[in-house]
Amino acid sequence: MLSQITIAEATNLCLKALVTNGLNESDAHIITEHLIDNETAGFSSHGLYRVPRIVNSIKQSDTPTEIIFEVETNNSILLNGGNRQGLVVALKGAEVAVAKAKSANVGVVGGYRYVGTTGVMGYFTRQIANAGLIGIMLANSEASIPAWGGTQPLFGTNPISISIPSKDKPIVVDLATSQWTYGDLAIAMKEGRRIPEGIVLGKDGIRLLIQMTLIQEVCFHLAVTKATL
Repeated sequence: MLSQITIAEATNLCLKALVTNGLNESDAHIITEHLIDNETAGFSSHGLYRVPRIVNSIKQSDTPTEIIFEVETNNSILLNGGNRQGLVVALKGAEVAVAKAKSANVGVVGGYRYVGTTGVMGYFTRQIANAGLIGIMLANSEASIPAWGGTQPLFGTNPISISIPSKDKPIVVDLATSQWTYGDLAIAMKEGRRIPEGIVLGKDGIRLLIQMTLIQEVCFHLAVTKATL
């Protein structure tokens, strides 16, 4: 049976889950704000559904340290994430990119050595556009998608987002290179919905029309890219 909770209740539950499992309060607030924003915007695949996996990554990762500016020029920075959560490092990267761009007309920021998801790219590029700048953000992920016509996974879902400031509200494009994200697939399976043909490939490369309850039950990868460049 489904039950409803308020945004405030969901926020408090998320914060409690993160802090109780070892995350500092500052990082917990950053992550919670991101997840609640996605949830209320209708992106449940990148919302509170992610909390258990984030908690697992907290438990399994090494002790986090400060985010370090490892290499810096007047218009670029390489961030060493210090084993902090990807959502925290991504936000720091967006903030630094804005500062660099405002002082040098362009800001390029890269980050590594972070833990877990970097979330919805559009969340960060929207903030860049709100600062009056054009934002482009990309992230890589483990291989799960074959080239067009292939069967072996070569690419990640590798999300990309582009944002442009405008008079009323920013124009934000945010997409994965697969037809479905992992989160969309997992939510569909959790809800017992049927996965359309062509979204998932079996080990032999055959497109599957399946209904799964657990992502671990079969070996598969996401099938179709939006475009082949």
